[in-house]
Amino acid sequence: MRREIPPHLLWPGMIVGLLLLGVVSTLWLVASAQSDGGVEAVAEYHRVDAAPEHAATQQASAALGWTIDGSASGRDVALVVRDRAGAPVTGLNGSVMVGRPQEATALDTVALRETAPGTYSVALDAPAPGLWDFTFDAVRGTAHFVGATRLSLP
Repeated sequence: MRREIPPHLLWPGMIVGLLLLGVVSTLWLVASAQSDGGVEAVAEYHRVDAAPEHAATQQASAALGWTIDGSASGRDVALVVRDRAGAPVTGLNGSVMVGRPQEATALDTVALRETAPGTYSVALDAPAPGLWDFTFDAVRGTAHFVGATRLSLP
């Protein structure tokens, strides 16, 4: 003998079930979106007082004509700094901030380590695949250079 659910329980039960499905799926979506911290706004963007100094440093760096290229092999990243003529820029002192594009703060700041003329190496601790930002803040003599490159790590 087959028992059927009475209509006065079936239809309200279906409506409640659909509403619960919407609530559960929304909660799952919110939890999934928050699991990696989500996209963050860059803190310096909101600091108006640092804008003129940052703009002057950017302009001075652009006037130097130096560029940064990079390549990755596992957890080791080689960043090559070249001048306007394509020659390697040697003897830089400073640091490289390493971070993910979706995060406002740098994950690590590493001192520059020149491993070949114009090539500076960074060893990442357990790098996750995807996009990584490398921001230089370096000095050579009176030249102050800030620059950035974005690499896709496998």
